[in-house]
Amino acid sequence: MDKESTTFGLSPEKLARLLNIGSDIGETPNEPDPEEKKAQLLHDWLAATLPLDAVLIESLPVILQRLHRQLWPYLGEPFGNLLKNPKIDILVIRKIKDYSKKLVTSAKSKAEHDAATAIYFAAIASALLYNDVKITKFSYKSLDESFSRLVDQKWITAEMAELFSRACIVCRQKDKGKQKGVVQ
Repeated sequence: MDKESTTFGLSPEKLARLLNIGSDIGETPNEPDPEEKKAQLLHDWLAATLPLDAVLIESLPVILQRLHRQLWPYLGEPFGNLLKNPKIDILVIRKIKDYSKKLVTSAKSKAEHDAATAIYFAAIASALLYNDVKITKFSYKSLDESFSRLVDQKWITAEMAELFSRACIVCRQKDKGKQKGVVQ
């Protein structure tokens, strides 16, 4: 029984070159460095919105449904826009802080953890700047240190760096005022 050639008369070298064409299609591209990953995650989460579950809303008691109506205008608005809006309701800022805190605890990588932490602290900074409210138990000194560290990160957006810088000033003023009021 004669077998037909399946190489169509190609030399082994030509056949190898032909088989290698497109062989890199299934390969994964080079992984971005950790700073790029953080920057991309931060960008994505600044574009995220508060989650909405319609079934949950319908099952809420009347008082919580009223709360939902207060949040409704902001539910489709990206976090990045909400966090830099001086007119935003403190309730919305608290929701972003709480949501980002969950993202921090459920992070599966350092990049996810760091980006979620930045959103968490951005919510705290926003509350301090636009509502003059501290929505955390962290001291002003601790907040100042955290904001300062975030400002120095290359992957933080310019707008967020500005938010953190301004929050640092507020924290220092509040901390100085607190220290002056302490009787020794």
